[in-house]
Amino acid sequence: MDEIGIPETGASIGMGCVSFALRRVSRAVTRDYDDALRPLNLKVGQFSILSALRRPYPLPVSDLASELGMDRTTMSKDIKPLERRGLLETRKDPEDARVRLVSLSRKGEDLWRKAYPLWQQAQKKIHARLGKTDWTALRAELLKLEGRV
Repeated sequence: MDEIGIPETGASIGMGCVSFALRRVSRAVTRDYDDALRPLNLKVGQFSILSALRRPYPLPVSDLASELGMDRTTMSKDIKPLERRGLLETRKDPEDARVRLVSLSRKGEDLWRKAYPLWQQAQKKIHARLGKTDWTALRAELLKLEGRV
């Protein structure tokens, strides 16, 4: 540290930075899920979108974004490739033309069903890496950081 308490190197910040640690872990975990889903040309973020849309009614894009902890513009960008692949269907809300509704297509449901066992394999691998860590308690702590508890 210098005379006013500023660390001398970025590494010393990284060692104690919650954001740095969580982002690093997030990238590693994302890589594991992406590797598992690669045979289906699917990324874990896309799998999350498909999973969130497995319901009997369409969802406004803004509600889907909120449910997945994203902003609406990022969600709009992320659903476009899924829509181009025919995995999602979008339409205007008949009651408010400004609102876009999104739903899972039959093709999207079929792909999700193929992806789910691959996702489960990645999930088991990550839980095994956690060892005896209490996932329920860890998840509760992460939700606190997210501000949801």
